Amino acid sequence: HRLYYAKGFVRRPERETFFASAYDERLLALSYRIPDPLPPGQVIRVERKEPAFTLPFGPHTAVRIRPERPAGVPDGCGAFVIDRTIPDAVLTRAERVAQKLSGCASAPEREGKDGIGSTAVLRRQLLNDVWAGAYAALWSEDPDASTAAAQVFYARLDVLERRLAATGSFLAGSRPGEEDALLFSLLLAYDLNWRPGFGQSAPAVADWPHLWRFAKKLLVSARLSNGELCDAGLSPRPDGSFAEPYGPIPAIEGIGDPRTEWLQASDALRTRLPPRDPGVPNTPYSDDLPPAPPDDRQRVARLAERVSVFERRLSGNDAEADAVGDVRTDLVASLQTLAEGARAADQIAVRRLFFARLGWFEARLAKTVFLNGDQAGGADHALAEVLSEYAAGLDRILTPIDPVLDDFPGLAALYSRLSAKRQGAANRSHGPPRGRARKTVKPKQTK
Repeated sequence: HRLYYAKGFVRRPERETFFASAYDERLLALSYRIPDPLPPGQVIRVERKEPAFTLPFGPHTAVRIRPERPAGVPDGCGAFVIDRTIPDAVLTRAERVAQKLSGCASAPEREGKDGIGSTAVLRRQLLNDVWAGAYAALWSEDPDASTAAAQVFYARLDVLERRLAATGSFLAGSRPGEEDALLFSLLLAYDLNWRPGFGQSAPAVADWPHLWRFAKKLLVSARLSNGELCDAGLSPRPDGSFAEPYGPIPAIEGIGDPRTEWLQASDALRTRLPPRDPGVPNTPYSDDLPPAPPDDRQRVARLAERVSVFERRLSGNDAEADAVGDVRTDLVASLQTLAEGARAADQIAVRRLFFARLGWFEARLAKTVFLNGDQAGGADHALAEVLSEYAAGLDRILTPIDPVLDDFPGLAALYSRLSAKRQGAANRSHGPPRGRARKTVKPKQTK
C-alpha cells in the first residue's frame, strides 16, 4: 500500500487480492489482475511452493496432528478457559526457575501511571493475557474469541517490550523476580511450542528485541537440566526428536535454527529486519505524541476516579474482578498515558493494547448481553464509563486513524443499553412535581 503511493501509482483495489498478517500488517502475498491477458510468450509463471512449516493449528485440524487438549472448558462466549487447578508444565517450570535464580524475590509493590507498575497487577496480566490467553487463542471454538485472545496476547507482549526498554534488564528492578521467571517460561513455551499453532505469520520472540535479550539472559541464569531442556524443546530427546506438540518450529527471519540461537548467549539487541512500523509514516501518528490539552487530561482523571468506584465495590467474583481490572489497566491507564504524552514506540504499543482490549470485550458481547451474565455487573458499568468518553470524542488523545465506537457494535449496544437504563432511573428518581396541586374550577353552566 505504501509502495503504491511512494511511486506515484493509483490503486485499483477491484483488481487486487492481498493477504496481510493480522499481527503487524505485514504484506504476505499480493496479486494484481490485468484485464487484457498478455500473449503466452510474455507470461512468467512461478511454481507455488508449499510452506516448510505446518498449516495453522485450530479446532478443525486433523486429529492425528493435533496435540493433547489441555484441561479446560469453553465459556458461554465460545472462549476456551483453561483449568487453573491442575498443575501446568509452563507454570511449574516458572516456579523451578524462580527457585534457581539467586536472590530471586518479588519486587516491592508499587503502582505506575501505565497501570502495570504493581507486581500483583503484572502477575495477573501475565497469567490472564499471556498464559491463559495463549490457550484461548489456540483452543477456542469460536474464531472471534480466538482472534481477540491472540490480539491481546500480542499487545501485552508489545507493552512488556516497552517496559523492559524503560526498566533495563528486568521487569521491576535490577534483580530478577518471580514475575521475570514467569515471563521467561511463557516466552520459552510460546517460541518453541505454541508458535506454530498461532499461524504462518506468527512473530517469534526475536521480533521483540528486549524480550529476546531478556529471555536468553534468563536461560543462562536458570541453568535448566537436560530433562527440562528436552521438555522445553531446546534439546533432542533420546530418539533424536524434539518436543513439538503444535508442529515444527518455523524459522526466524535473519536467524537460522531457532534452538541454536536460543542457546547462544548475547547481550546485544537484535535489529529486526524489516523494522516494524505499525504507524502511518511521515505523519504525527508514528512520532512522539505530545501531551493533550489540560481539559482532556482532567477528563481522563475524572474517568479514572469513576472507574475506581466500581473496583472498590467488588465482592469476590474473580471474573468480575479481572474484567474491572482490565478496564482500569488496559483502557483507563492507556488513556492516561496517551493524554500525558508518550514516545513513538510507547504510544503505538499503548494504542494497540487499548484497541485489542476493546476487541476482546467486543468478542464477548457479541455472544452475550453483558460481560459476565444476564445482569449488568460492575465490569459492565465500568466499561460504560469508558465508552461514554469514547463516544463523546477523544480526538485530542487518540488519533484520527483510530477506530470509533461505531466500529464495535457490541460495545455500542452495551453503552446504549446502560445509558437508557441510567436515564430511566434518573427520571424515576425525580418523581412527580412536588407542591400543592392546583384546584381546577368548573365553569358554571348558563341557561
